[in-house]
Amino acid sequence: GGRGIGSGFYQAIVFGEHGPTLNINNIYRYFYQNYNLIEFLSCYLNYDIRKYGIPPKDHPLLVQNILMFLWFVISLSNKICQYRLKSFGCPASEHKYTINGSKQITAVDYFRDKLNIRLCNPHLPVVEVYNPNDENQSYFLPIELVNVDKGQTNLQSLTTAQHAKIEKKTVVSPEERYKMIRHIDNEREFNQDLYLKEF
Repeated sequence: GGRGIGSGFYQAIVFGEHGPTLNINNIYRYFYQNYNLIEFLSCYLNYDIRKYGIPPKDHPLLVQNILMFLWFVISLSNKICQYRLKSFGCPASEHKYTINGSKQITAVDYFRDKLNIRLCNPHLPVVEVYNPNDENQSYFLPIELVNVDKGQTNLQSLTTAQHAKIEKKTVVSPEERYKMIRHIDNEREFNQDLYLKEF
């Protein structure tokens, strides 16, 4: 009997008045992968945005609920620079850049002609990103060229389904946990430590 404890948490053996105890920090922390923003939003919304797009009414909610808290990197840039996402724009096939002072060109044509990049999802919106060091300067880029920067801690609470999935994969039975603790105890030879005998 007893309660199982998840493996993979920070654990420390602490010596107390009644012998060693096990301190466990069981806070779940999880991190974002280096997803392209299209993949990330498809995963978050639970449908493929390449097929169905993102309803414009959802744009502000996505920014407020999740995207404004994340760091992004641009896949076509060699220099490593992190950006924040400010808003969504119109589809890349409609968004226009001004070049040479007055000439207007769509994002699709600009990236094809100037950078030799053929956009695969011109029907998806551009996103406005900015570097926090210069909030006055922002850039409108096709969503497929923006990636979620890897290794960021997700600060949102886990859903019940996510908790269940983690616990299913990490829970160790009390008997197995006891064996692991005994193994650590035997391996460290605490009984032979002169300093510990003074406790």
